[in-house]
Amino acid sequence: VPVVINPSYGYIAGPHDGTREFELAVDDIVQVWQSVFNVEVNIVIASGNNHLSRVHAQFDFSLPNDVAAAPWRIQPDDGTPSFVEVWLPTRAGKFPSPIELSIITPDGLASPLVGSPASSSYQLVSPSGGVLCEVGYHYVPAPTARGKFLITISPTATLAATGVIVSS
Repeated sequence: VPVVINPSYGYIAGPHDGTREFELAVDDIVQVWQSVFNVEVNIVIASGNNHLSRVHAQFDFSLPNDVAAAPWRIQPDDGTPSFVEVWLPTRAGKFPSPIELSIITPDGLASPLVGSPASSSYQLVSPSGGVLCEVGYHYVPAPTARGKFLITISPTATLAATGVIVSS
């Protein structure tokens, strides 16, 4: 009798290359079932919760100095931070990164290029002094051997304490 495992796995972050702890653990479970019980195991992963969310993109830089823009619309009046991971191809070491990244706000405020040894992270600060976002380049060694940019956008709304009103 074949075994079907549906983990209802809805995590959209990570490299999506089979090297995350969860993915490696699933591979181990499949190996155990197949070797110990001699059973065919199939993994079925749900794909419904992020349908049409436009949460993945891929760019092909075929020429030196190619530039690509990735517009990212942040919800207004959001009290939570927003995140994007940009995963780079497998490589032997942290630097030099094959890609450098800059953040540009809708009003034209821009970070310098991030991704070199001299500039591996940056906080983009508004003219009033608030941190708008942070971008950092990190190298994730084994098992991915890939570089990654993590972009964190600060909440677009502030939550002020207003007290509690209770009525009957």
